[in-house]
Amino acid sequence: PVNLPTPSGVTRIDVLSAADMLNAVKQYVDKTNLFIAVAAVADYRPTEVAVHKVKKQGLHTKIELIRNPDILAHVANLKNGPVTIGFAAETENFSANARKTLIAKGADVIIANHIAADNNRVFGSDENAVTLLYKNNCNQGRPDKPITLPKTDKYQLAISIIEHIAPLVKSATKTN
Repeated sequence: PVNLPTPSGVTRIDVLSAADMLNAVKQYVDKTNLFIAVAAVADYRPTEVAVHKVKKQGLHTKIELIRNPDILAHVANLKNGPVTIGFAAETENFSANARKTLIAKGADVIIANHIAADNNRVFGSDENAVTLLYKNNCNQGRPDKPITLPKTDKYQLAISIIEHIAPLVKSATKTN
């Protein structure tokens, strides 16, 4: 949850964990044609959550982790599910790793951020550049042809992303 007012016309569902978010997604996903996974859900969580503050004990503390549910992959692999768009933050082997993410998740599009670019100034900056990688047969018949959107302010970049993915939604047969 955030301490911000909910914009007019928006249904806001506050969640505390990746499991809560997955349950909320499951509740609403069958009513949508487009799923854009913009939340940066952690890949792992602690196996145990302390009820009280963990006090300092020696020099080393071990925290055991387990994987969180992969919400994007869950939605992307639903039978008759919505068009799925995900994001990948990459620091090395940019194109290869983004393509692996696209395939592993089963998404229709992965929007890749090269977070090592501009001296790691992607987060906290008002500007960004991204590359859209499409699943085969999703990019107007041009499989494996990524589209790079040049650096611009994030508001304009969001508009450009929507313009590029709109044809996928229009071609989807599912209706609300």
